[in-house]
Amino acid sequence: MNCLYKHATLHASAHHRRYSRGILYGLAAILLLLFWLLPVVCHGSRGRGTTVLIAKNTQLSGFEYRIKAELEAAGFTVEMFDMDFREDTQRIVDLRAHAHNAAAAIICRLSAGNVEIWIADKVTNKTVLRKVAIPEDEDAESFVAISTVELLRASLLEIHTVSELTGTVPPTKEIEQLIAPRETDSDSWRRIAPNNRKRFSVQINPTIMKFRIDGNPNINMQFAGSYAFHRHFEVKLHGQTPVLPQKITTEEGEITVYTGYAAVAINWLMVAYRYLASGDLGVGMAIISHRIAGQPVAGNIGFQKTYVLPAPHLTFGIDVRLSGGLRARLETMAGWMLSRLVVTVDREKILSMGNFFVSIGAGLMFVF
Repeated sequence: MNCLYKHATLHASAHHRRYSRGILYGLAAILLLLFWLLPVVCHGSRGRGTTVLIAKNTQLSGFEYRIKAELEAAGFTVEMFDMDFREDTQRIVDLRAHAHNAAAAIICRLSAGNVEIWIADKVTNKTVLRKVAIPEDEDAESFVAISTVELLRASLLEIHTVSELTGTVPPTKEIEQLIAPRETDSDSWRRIAPNNRKRFSVQINPTIMKFRIDGNPNINMQFAGSYAFHRHFEVKLHGQTPVLPQKITTEEGEITVYTGYAAVAINWLMVAYRYLASGDLGVGMAIISHRIAGQPVAGNIGFQKTYVLPAPHLTFGIDVRLSGGLRARLETMAGWMLSRLVVTVDREKILSMGNFFVSIGAGLMFVF
C-alpha cells in the first residue's frame, strides 16, 4: 500500500512538472508573438492616410531627402518611388497616391530654370502645382522642402472649409497637426533656411609643395578650417606640416629641408557648398618655416637652423560632393616669399632658395 502511494505521488509530481513546463512554453510563445506583432500594431496605430510618397529625381538629387525629413518630423511615414519624368506628371502622381492609399504623392522637377512642385492630395482629392524660383541667397534644398510642405499644408487646409470632402483618404491626427495654427511662414523660413546654410568646413589632404630649387619636392599634410561669414565669402585658416622633406645635394654635402606653414586667407565662394560641385578663390598671408639640417662631407661641420619668412599667396580650390557633407577636394596654392632664403656655412653660400613656391593637393573636406 505504501509503495502504491509512493508511485502515485511520483507520477503526479512528474505530471505537474510537465504541466508547468507547458504553461511556461505557452507564455514564451505568447510573448514572442507580441514582440513580433508590436511593430505592426504601432505602425497601424498611426492610422490610414499618414503615408506620403515622394518621387526620386536625379536632377534634384538630395532634395527629396530634405522633404522627407521635414514630413517625418511632422509625423508622416514617407516612401520613395521611381518614375520616368518624361511621362505625364499629373497622371503619375495621382495614380501613385491612389495605388498606395497615401495621403499625398509629391513630385519635384526642373522646368525652364524653375522647380515645379506637384502634389496629389488624396484627402481633398485634387492635384496642385506650384512653380518656384530659388533665390540666390537661399539654401536650395531648404527652400524647396519648405515650399513643398507649405503647399501640402495649404492644400489640406481645405478640410476645414469644405463641408463634404470627396477625398479617398480620411484626415488623420498627423494631418490635423500639420494644418494646426502655428508660427508664421516668415518665422518658418528664418528657422529652417538660414540655420541650414553650410557655414563651416574642415579638410585634410596630402600635398606636394615645390620651391625654385633643385631636388625633390616636399610632401606635406595640409589641414584647414573655414567659416562662411557671407554667402559669397569665407575666412580660412590652413597650414601644412612636413611628411617627406626635400633633399638637396651640394658640394658641401646633403641638405634636408623641412618646410611647413600656417596661413590665413579670405576666399571668394564662386559656387556655394550646397551644390554638387563648388569652387573658391582666395588671397592671404602665410608664415613659412624652413628647418634646414646639413650633413656635410668629411671635414666640414654639420648644422641645423630654422628660418621663418612671410609670404603672401593665392589659393584656388574645387570640390565635389560625395555623400552628405563629405566632399572630395583639389586645392592649389601659389605664393611669393618676401625674403630670399640663403643658407651659408662658414660664410660660404651653399643654398639659395627662390622666392616663388607652389603646392597642389587632393583630399577630403567635410562641410556642415
